[in-house]
Amino acid sequence: MSANRRLVLIPRPTRLEGREDVLTTFRTPPLDVSHLGAAQIEVGRGPIQTADPCGGRFETFLEESPDGKTWSCSPGGIGHQDPRGEVTEVFLRTLRYPWLRARVEFQGRSVTCWAEGEAFP
Repeated sequence: MSANRRLVLIPRPTRLEGREDVLTTFRTPPLDVSHLGAAQIEVGRGPIQTADPCGGRFETFLEESPDGKTWSCSPGGIGHQDPRGEVTEVFLRTLRYPWLRARVEFQGRSVTCWAEGEAFP
C-alpha cells in the first residue's frame, strides 16, 4: 500500500524579490511525480510590497512536463490564480505527466508566497 506524499513546491513562507517596473518570473525545481496520480495543492501569498495603490500583480501556474524540458499548464490545472492577500486557494488536480513545477509571475518589490500540498497514489 502506497502512502500519500507531501508536495512542497514553494515552502511556506518564501519571499520573492522583484522590481516594480518589470514582471519577475520564478520557477521551482521540477518534482518527480511519476508514481503519483493526483495532488491537492494549496497556493497562498501575503501582500505585494509595491508603491502601486492597486497592489501589483501576482499569478501562479502549475506546469507539467513529459520530459523535464518542455513545460505547459495542463487543462484544468492551476493557471492565473491569485489568492489575493492573506487568502489561500486549494486545488485538486490529476497528475498526467512525470514532472511538476510551479511558476510565479509577479510585479512589485517583494511578495511572500507558498505552494504546498499532498499527492495521492
